[in-house]
Amino acid sequence: MVVSPLKTSTHQSEGELTSGIVNAVCTSTFTVVIHNRRLTAKKAAGCLLIPEVGDTVMLAMLGGQSWILGVLEKSNVEKGNISFPGSLTLHTGQKLTLSSLAGLTLQTPAKAALVASEMNVKTQSTQVHTSQVKLTAEKADVALTVLHQVIERAETYTEWLISKLGRCIRTVREHDEQRCGSHTQRVEGSHVVESENSVHIARKHMAMDAKKIHLG
Repeated sequence: MVVSPLKTSTHQSEGELTSGIVNAVCTSTFTVVIHNRRLTAKKAAGCLLIPEVGDTVMLAMLGGQSWILGVLEKSNVEKGNISFPGSLTLHTGQKLTLSSLAGLTLQTPAKAALVASEMNVKTQSTQVHTSQVKLTAEKADVALTVLHQVIERAETYTEWLISKLGRCIRTVREHDEQRCGSHTQRVEGSHVVESENSVHIARKHMAMDAKKIHLG
């Protein structure tokens, strides 16, 4: 069905707009059936939605060439593909919302960057799988109910560490060693050290002060 003629200059032949059904797709060209007549057309630059077999499309025919301007009706409304061969920038002066009921996937084989003055992430569950991660921040506040860590090797460099624990249970399967300039332990209740062998070495002075000392 011819919709309307295209306005052309005096140097161009008159064109027309028409509609048809995509019959075949071959790389960047499409075969469109118009009144039992097959026509080869290209996708116009402004047509971002890629036509598929069975879709009803609008074409512009001018100078012996045909372009698909847009998809009027999808044969399969369950899926669609928007594509552009070059770089594409989506800009809005106001708020931009991406919404999906079935899921949202961001995928690229190259580098991905996210730049924002503030970011809020709210999920029921989050899984991150990566071979290497680096986090740099001036301040980090972390509040957790339960934390479970499985680490093969950990190296921590801290200039100042303050820990306040309600209860601490630590199990070291092999060797445990601590080196420091000075060491002070203050225990309000009982202090029990139990071992198979115990050696205390002081190069200069050792003092034991108590109301009662029992040895043996």
